[in-house]
Amino acid sequence: MTQRAMFAILVTISFGCGAEDAASEGAPPKADGGATGTRCFGANDCPPGSFCNEFGYCTALGTDAGSSDGGDSGLPPEVEQQRDPPASGKVYVYVAVPSQDMVAKIHSQTLQVRSIKVGKDPGVLRTIPGQDVAVVLSRQSNTISILRSRADGDDDILTLNVAPGLNQLALAPGGKWAIAYFDVTRSGGTISAKQTFQEVTVAHLEAGKESAVDLTVGFRPSMIQFSADGEQAYVVTEQGVSVIELAKVTKPAIVPTVPLLLDPLAEGKLEEVLVTGDGAFALGRRAGLNGVRVVDLTTSSIQDIDLGGDATDLDLTEDGKLAVVVLRDTQQVALIDIPGDLTDPSQIDTLATGSFTAGQAVLTKDGKRAFLFTNASSQEVLLVADLTSRQISAHPLKKGVRTVYSSPDGKTALILHNKVPGTPGPTDDFETYLDKSYGYSLLKVDTSFDKLLLTGTDPGEVAFDPASASAYMLLGDSAAGIRSAEAIDLEGFLVESVALGSPPVALGVIPATKAVYVAQSHPLGRVTFIDMGDHQTRTVTGFELNSHIIE
Repeated sequence: MTQRAMFAILVTISFGCGAEDAASEGAPPKADGGATGTRCFGANDCPPGSFCNEFGYCTALGTDAGSSDGGDSGLPPEVEQQRDPPASGKVYVYVAVPSQDMVAKIHSQTLQVRSIKVGKDPGVLRTIPGQDVAVVLSRQSNTISILRSRADGDDDILTLNVAPGLNQLALAPGGKWAIAYFDVTRSGGTISAKQTFQEVTVAHLEAGKESAVDLTVGFRPSMIQFSADGEQAYVVTEQGVSVIELAKVTKPAIVPTVPLLLDPLAEGKLEEVLVTGDGAFALGRRAGLNGVRVVDLTTSSIQDIDLGGDATDLDLTEDGKLAVVVLRDTQQVALIDIPGDLTDPSQIDTLATGSFTAGQAVLTKDGKRAFLFTNASSQEVLLVADLTSRQISAHPLKKGVRTVYSSPDGKTALILHNKVPGTPGPTDDFETYLDKSYGYSLLKVDTSFDKLLLTGTDPGEVAFDPASASAYMLLGDSAAGIRSAEAIDLEGFLVESVALGSPPVALGVIPATKAVYVAQSHPLGRVTFIDMGDHQTRTVTGFELNSHIIE
């Protein structure tokens, strides 16, 4: 989902709702919009009779194929939040500046700024974890620039050509490979008349081995996944999975596609497809399937597993050994052990959600828990599934749920709430006042203790300290004069608001220097660094021509 908004800087980081970049995302939509055609992040952002479509706009029910996903419950479709990876290196922060066709590289301790010229209209920017290496896709020049920081602070810069019209970039684990592709969902509905829907570019990023090769894959890639070792890529398309052996890519070619559909003329496309980390199986879901589809990527055999209801969400643990399938209409969650339960589906465990509705799951990093919720209604509860004991507990909340974030250790849930239309006022009763307010909750899973915090504006992006001691959230509303980063203590649930000089657009955490960076909308470009210990701030303003002001 993208929203074309004018910002001085374009920052490709953190947790946008499927946006190709944080700044083009703009401020989160207000639920008060109340009409179709308004921006949305979830079904409960839209008024009755409409749903949030794949481009991120409220659309009247029945006017889009996606509206059929409501199922027997009569609820609109679930909307799953997509979250981009951070764009910070080991000690540097990288900011794409499309108006100047450059990337600003900022040292998180010294605040030294280096301007790096890249291709025309740099947008999507990725970094290799633990390294000061950035990869930026320039959309109008159809190039990828690899920026490799040297010990003296300068950079080795290498530019590769990519297929025209690509707008998304995926990095393999380990950082050896990148794949550029066109994601129609992230186009925001703006598509060139000559747009290609079946070309990707595989870029080899290793120093001294850099290369780029264009490949033809199946129609309309929607996601690229990688094997655990980063040597295979799985391009999920409308009708199949194109499997790429990355080390064997030497020249342009057509990549064979493993079919996902038994009959492409009679079946609708799968709405979500996940590939196990060993590349053995692809699992998919769609309305009308009454369970999940399993495709053996080696033999191309297709098996449908009947779970008694349509799946509204599908997730895999990081080790690929467990699939969590949410069955909203039957109020159940199926747990599929891989590969055993694929051979004998009678062994699949099914957990009941009781009188509560679960439409989505967010898994903890360790794969021990699943946070279950729905954003198709304003149900005020978070369900927690213990994936080891295979039991579900219910935790009451004060407001409905838009989405959930898990702390890295899985012990705390940060819950972003929706709001009902209207402005809270003194004539409202207390419950109505809360329903009309923006806010989020913190929940300690082990003790069930929760804390509601009202925000005055729609909560923005969230980032966690890898040690799970703290979290950070953006709040920005120019009309209300709200410009802050909320520093959240995950132990005591105390919050300190860190004032910012300009509206925030993106943030991230740099563990090596114990700093949080906040990119802001400013005519010259502005980034504020927050010390994770005492929350003291330092700000650098002005990226053009390598000039900058430290405040």
